[in-house]
Amino acid sequence: EAQTIEFISRYMRWDETQARSLVRSAQEHDLEGLLDNPQTLHMLLKSVTQDQPQFPTSKLETYQRACATLVQEHNEAHMAASGHVLLTDAQVLHAAGYLCAVMLLSGSASIAKQPSQQHPAGVLVLRTLLANQPNTPTLGACQEAVQTKLFAGTGSGRFVPRHRTVAEYLAANYVSERIQAGLPLTRVLALVQGEDGGVVPALRGLHAWLAVAAGAQVRENLIA
Repeated sequence: EAQTIEFISRYMRWDETQARSLVRSAQEHDLEGLLDNPQTLHMLLKSVTQDQPQFPTSKLETYQRACATLVQEHNEAHMAASGHVLLTDAQVLHAAGYLCAVMLLSGSASIAKQPSQQHPAGVLVLRTLLANQPNTPTLGACQEAVQTKLFAGTGSGRFVPRHRTVAEYLAANYVSERIQAGLPLTRVLALVQGEDGGVVPALRGLHAWLAVAAGAQVRENLIA
């Protein structure tokens, strides 16, 4: 707990009282499980911004706000460097979800923008991945996505999701959108389940987030 308090204080540039207040808020909202892991703690802190100082009330809201912040930071930096932004945050998040879904479902190790003989097995090359594939994000959107803080460079021209849990969340959002657009649920289940009908261990996080994403869309439809 002392390390968590110190991490929050340094990261947010807060005093200890403010850091302890955030910890209490997390506990009150049943989010204290996010405090014990550096990756999920980072996501929680990213969800608390100047624009949204109110504490998130759920794990879903935490990831929604954190991912929106990470993409927005990239677009602001991109606009400062180039003078304009060609893609919306939603388009970049959509592309990131697609890439995360393909990586998780195929068991791929990383993503590369360009082909290279130096790439090991299990690397997805964007141009090859997107070639002649209908209903996929544009190459430009995918290239922008891997440049955001949602992904991390490996130093060898390849990119990996910065956080496994974020990749699972984004992938589930993308797959859920495809299901809503007509992708058969049985086809999705065939990808995430093993021969015994159980969920493949490596895809349990994606499966759990998929249930949450589907539930959120059902609620939105009922409200509409």
